[in-house]
Amino acid sequence: MKKIWLSVLLMLCLLLPWGMIQAAETTTVNAVSTVKVTAAEDAKPIFAIEDRPTYFLIYDQSGAMNSSIYHSWRQMVKTVYHFPTYKIIEDADQVRQTVRANLSGRPDQQELARIAAGVKADVLVIIVVHNMYERIESGYLGGWWDNDGPESYVRTVADADLYAYNTEGQKFAKKNVREYELKDLGTQEHPEDTIKWALAKMLTRMEGKPEI
Repeated sequence: MKKIWLSVLLMLCLLLPWGMIQAAETTTVNAVSTVKVTAAEDAKPIFAIEDRPTYFLIYDQSGAMNSSIYHSWRQMVKTVYHFPTYKIIEDADQVRQTVRANLSGRPDQQELARIAAGVKADVLVIIVVHNMYERIESGYLGGWWDNDGPESYVRTVADADLYAYNTEGQKFAKKNVREYELKDLGTQEHPEDTIKWALAKMLTRMEGKPEI
């Protein structure tokens, strides 16, 4: 009888630690699984692409626009409204026509908001170029004592209206560029640069960003 009890006791001693080990492993696996699920649920994207449609539209009445000027101005817009939050839509002929048909001579915030909603744009940046040129002129700007002969000067004209609207916060800005200058040859600012920097200043101020 004692031998039987000893055998049972021995088996209990052998089986009990094994059961405890198995239970501990199960608890550990469950805990790890719970941590993984919780971490996955709490994880937030670090890099999100929004691609908010942005339209940059130019209406040129001067005949001076070219691809170089366009890309220079576009780069300013892209610096403010850039990937991954914004996406400048390039193929926008239909939108260009629609906006032009609904754009008054003096658009305000309500008008641009209505136009933006109509073309499904999150951001609208519009430039209307009335006149833009530079030409060399000769003449006398000094008095009678200046007898060195005619001097060469550069007359620059930058005449444009700039508008911007962002549906986020209903932000609106406008600027009328009216620059007419006559300067010594080599000291002038090109009219397309005058408009470009005016555009950059308007957009950064509207969006509360550092000036470019």
